[in-house]
Amino acid sequence: MASSTGFSPAHSCERCQNLILYQRDVKWWEKALGTSPDIEAHIRGLLGIRTRTWLQEKMKSESSHRDPEALHSLARYAIFDCTLGEARLAAKAGCNFCLAITNHVREHDQFYDDNHFLAGSLNGEFGPLMLEPSGRKGRNRFHIFSSQYFEILALPDNLASEEILTRPVNSAPSSKDSFHQVRQWREECLKTHQTCPKLTAKFMPTRVLEIVKLTSRNDYQLHLKETTSMAPEPYAALSYCWGGHQNITTTNESYRRHLVIIDKQVLPASVSDAVSVADNIGIRYLWIDAFCIIQDDQNDKNWEIVQMPLIYRHAAVTIVASRAREVSDGFLHERPIMGADTPDQVFELAFRCSDNRLGSVVLLPHIEPSTEPLDLRAWPLQERFLSPCIIEYGSLQTRWICQTLSEYTSPVDGFKNTSVHNKERSDFLFTRAIQNILATSESTPLDKRRHDLLGYWDNMLKVYTHRALTFGTDRLPAISGIAAHFGKSLCDEYEAGLWRSDMESQLLWKRENSFYPRKDLKLRPLKYQGPSWSWAAINEPIYPRYYKVNGDCHVDFDVVDYNIKIHSTSANFSVYDPSFGAVESASLQLKGRLGPIECMYVKGTSDIKVDQWTFKKKDDTRPEETLYGNFHLDALEAEFANGSSGSIPVYLLIVSGPTPKGLILRRIKESLFSRLGIYELRERDGDRHKEQIEWLNSSPVKTITLI
Repeated sequence: MASSTGFSPAHSCERCQNLILYQRDVKWWEKALGTSPDIEAHIRGLLGIRTRTWLQEKMKSESSHRDPEALHSLARYAIFDCTLGEARLAAKAGCNFCLAITNHVREHDQFYDDNHFLAGSLNGEFGPLMLEPSGRKGRNRFHIFSSQYFEILALPDNLASEEILTRPVNSAPSSKDSFHQVRQWREECLKTHQTCPKLTAKFMPTRVLEIVKLTSRNDYQLHLKETTSMAPEPYAALSYCWGGHQNITTTNESYRRHLVIIDKQVLPASVSDAVSVADNIGIRYLWIDAFCIIQDDQNDKNWEIVQMPLIYRHAAVTIVASRAREVSDGFLHERPIMGADTPDQVFELAFRCSDNRLGSVVLLPHIEPSTEPLDLRAWPLQERFLSPCIIEYGSLQTRWICQTLSEYTSPVDGFKNTSVHNKERSDFLFTRAIQNILATSESTPLDKRRHDLLGYWDNMLKVYTHRALTFGTDRLPAISGIAAHFGKSLCDEYEAGLWRSDMESQLLWKRENSFYPRKDLKLRPLKYQGPSWSWAAINEPIYPRYYKVNGDCHVDFDVVDYNIKIHSTSANFSVYDPSFGAVESASLQLKGRLGPIECMYVKGTSDIKVDQWTFKKKDDTRPEETLYGNFHLDALEAEFANGSSGSIPVYLLIVSGPTPKGLILRRIKESLFSRLGIYELRERDGDRHKEQIEWLNSSPVKTITLI
């Protein structure tokens, strides 16, 4: 097979050609192992006579001949007419496929021997087949032991392609055929997708790049265009990684020159590629931040950055350069040929279709999708969520994403027939969250819809806080557009990252790895990012609403007042709701039971290797008594930064009960406090535990200000 097919030439020797991959259902296997008079015709070309005999003997010896679980497990596999011993001999004779399988299998094992037959499955699992207990009494199942895993794919013109849906990776995403395919996806969306926005431009950014086609030759010119005097027209936006300094941007010095022409010969690769995509799908205007924002004009940056949610929300399409680590990388260059790094691990096997026609498949080493560079950055999460239509250029696939199609139905240009799974990208979360936001209130009970939306918000925060920001002060702005859409559907007020109507639970977020020792705690950011009670105050992955507060908790806790001062940049410049952006200061007035304790840090010693945190009571009843509970700190306090042991006075504020859960606080002065973390006292049998819970539950009620 030629490398133009998207993978290296495949190995196929005389032994390989006798190994036939297939998949048949339970009824077929019942007949194949039964006593039907036409059994030879039934199994011909699939199951060898000796293989059938071996299976029957195995099932009989384990009393599994009437075991439906054993039969159901066979329906996952193709059993080859080749034993493990024969495969070892074939490997020595030069069969690379048999070598790959047998190299993965130990020479001597108590579970199988050289008389066991080899099997394969359509999920790419290959190895010796064995019968083992399933875990249910008296039941057994067939299972491939010491598995070797492969990707299984079929060429588009092969008979096997009707059942094997994985294809070669499209190695040329910038070819004419590739651009034609992308145009078709977009046209199909515009014509048939009822839930996707129609092409009626209502908004344009302050500036866009205009692609001017030259009639004299197949070429174009590029220049910056101000939009204030023009009617809105469709435009594309680019979502990409800067990856450091860009050699060419729009500045005060280059602004007038860029209005006339931009030298396309010096464009960074990702910018040049974005222009090619927009041009090839018939979009004349393109928004790219490096060129459409004056980079050395702070007022212009302030204005444009707070408009970015609107810019992506109204783009006709967003071009997502997921595979590019930096702007100089580009995203339209050729993808690597599949199996190029392991040419001796590319194989061709026969495939028996369900209608008994014979095709063939290609096996390659299993491909574990890697996290795309763009999926590690925080701002692109919002750009993806807000964009109604997306063309994403990934390492393995180009795909179309819109509000009508799910992660399972979005069209792709190769490899898997659906979008390649990527846990950092969380496609399922985007699809479900968008559907909930777009849903009408009449279609779902309000309480359930609200419950679902808060759950999706929690998951969105988990994904978002795992991503990196160049500036920690963007912690709230970089998700403000998503928050605004959730706020509209929730009909709720957003207080520095937390939802007012669910404030008790919202306050009880924790740092994701808060069980780990001191070395994993980081100092608080030097610049203000948000109040201490908000997850925006730290640059760590967080777990939202770690303790959920029910309405029947019956504790003396109340949020008396909110005092949020929106950052002047957001307030002065935004036409978007500024309450979802950065804050200059924020405080809560809280009323609740407050118990004094001591937070102690003990550095690890030669005997006790791990650093230890201890929380002790600080009152007249059993002073210095260690509290039993779970304590989760947000950050490393300055007193412990140098690693020396010490202690600081802190307080426990009860937010939920009857077993106390709440905030760990530190007094700044008088009734002014800051948050250090969250806690939960343990409820166990024993007088000491009960006494500690009773002690905290009887603490005096105080009114405090939390900043």
